[in-house]
Amino acid sequence: MSTITTTTSSSSLIFEEQRQELVLSGVWLPRDRAAAAAEGELIRSAAASVSGQLYLNCKRLLRMNSPAFRTLLEALSWVREHKPDLLVKVVITSVIPWAERRFRLIPRLSEKFSVEMYDKDFYPGQDAVEDASFIPVLQTQGKIIWEQERHLLARHGLAPRMKVADICCGIGGFAMQVARHLEPLEVVGVDHAQSSLNYARHLSREFCLPGLEFIYGDAANLLLDDHRFDFVACRLALQIFDQPQHILRELVRICRPGGRVYLLNETFSRCFGYPNAEAIAWTYQEASGLFGALSMDLEFGPKMRCYMVEAGLEDIRVEPLLLTSCNTRGEDFAAVIRSWEDYVVDQLARKAGKDEAYCRRLREGFAAHVRAVTHDKGFGGWPIWAASGCKPG
Repeated sequence: MSTITTTTSSSSLIFEEQRQELVLSGVWLPRDRAAAAAEGELIRSAAASVSGQLYLNCKRLLRMNSPAFRTLLEALSWVREHKPDLLVKVVITSVIPWAERRFRLIPRLSEKFSVEMYDKDFYPGQDAVEDASFIPVLQTQGKIIWEQERHLLARHGLAPRMKVADICCGIGGFAMQVARHLEPLEVVGVDHAQSSLNYARHLSREFCLPGLEFIYGDAANLLLDDHRFDFVACRLALQIFDQPQHILRELVRICRPGGRVYLLNETFSRCFGYPNAEAIAWTYQEASGLFGALSMDLEFGPKMRCYMVEAGLEDIRVEPLLLTSCNTRGEDFAAVIRSWEDYVVDQLARKAGKDEAYCRRLREGFAAHVRAVTHDKGFGGWPIWAASGCKPG
């Protein structure tokens, strides 16, 4: 591995020889092209040493100025002239708003050069979850979860006057509750769904909540500093990603040593109710399978401990957060179930090509669950799991 670090611009350029990958990160702001000569030389030498394809990974490049970009273009022009058969793929992120506009010049240099926005479709269920139609689901879920969750957060390390991150924050309900009740030093919410972020920003302004920031980002490559937060939460989110270990790694990275990473995930297929238990069970098992077809694992709750151990966390605490018609207002619970029904049937089942008979049976199961949680003699529940672990050091 070859490496160069520029101290004047807080950027680094690393050549990973085994992966044929140049990793450019940080803030690259040389005062002129001469100040960026070392980076240009490394790009040329890396290209000269490989064949087939060279990757230029700019996923963590926060800023770059014109001298830096001209240096990059000159180095790639050299590659075009001296390594005409080398394929060069530049990987950028949609988190950086200027990246697509600036880097689209690169494919014009050569048909061998391409630019890929890696997080445009960065997990299989992205289109479904990031649709604005998902906001009502998040609203209704958040309302009933918080009333039970708030009582266990202290056991998982959340306390007043902390720096808190809420990763995959959705519409920002958890972050706003923390800001409202715990006087945090800082709360940062991160999400990749612009519709949810816009909603969260609107509410935070409307509620005049200080010290609260919502930013656009990719949970698997957070543009947040190492060891920054005392408490890092990621709620009902790892279960929707096909590679949750990558996100957990980032959660650990931004947590300070001695701080805690807090997760919330469910076992959706185990939602239950009585009467009509069989119809309810069938519906949730099928619904879980529909989510699974999008590589979402809504049975992730019991798996959290294993992932947290593998991520290097210590003092891991896991406990059930069982929402039932006895500890939650029945009509609120019913509203959550109806939002699931609309989403599962109208979005997932129909997109999966399921016929009307199948969709009707799904609706019958959801309707039975609504009756179970609202009827005097009925009973229903939704099993969720809370877990946290301490970052060593």
